[in-house]
Amino acid sequence: MKRIALALLSATIASSAPAAVPGAEELADVILTMDASGDDALDRTEYRDGTDDGFYEIDRDHDGKITPTEIDALGGLIGQEQGSVAAAVVPSLIKLVLATMDKDGDKALSREEYSNGAQALFTLLDADSNAVLSRAELTSLPTRLVKAVVK
Repeated sequence: MKRIALALLSATIASSAPAAVPGAEELADVILTMDASGDDALDRTEYRDGTDDGFYEIDRDHDGKITPTEIDALGGLIGQEQGSVAAAVVPSLIKLVLATMDKDGDKALSREEYSNGAQALFTLLDADSNAVLSRAELTSLPTRLVKAVVK
């Protein structure tokens, strides 16, 4: 299933400009809610703090794992904060991102898998290696992720 989803996303990306990937802008908006300084970018500390908080927000039953059901539940919250387009598209993109972090293949992310994956994702997205993720770098997340996985 993960391969089918990545293949579909890859086909969409191949036929689109990076900013045109469905949901990429909305996903960047959701990620930028971690921007504590208000500069429309995330430094490594903001990103780490935001992803740490994000794990606990997504893990609704507080069992130490993020499941697909918990990700699906984000749609309503994202819809309230970002609108209906984001609510429809962003949870699917989040599932794809988190699926790449699931190292043991159990379809649930442990705290360790999530933390390690989030830090690796920061490095992948930081195209200019300045330890800050710009809106443009965040918008490129679907494209960069598929290219990294397909390699």
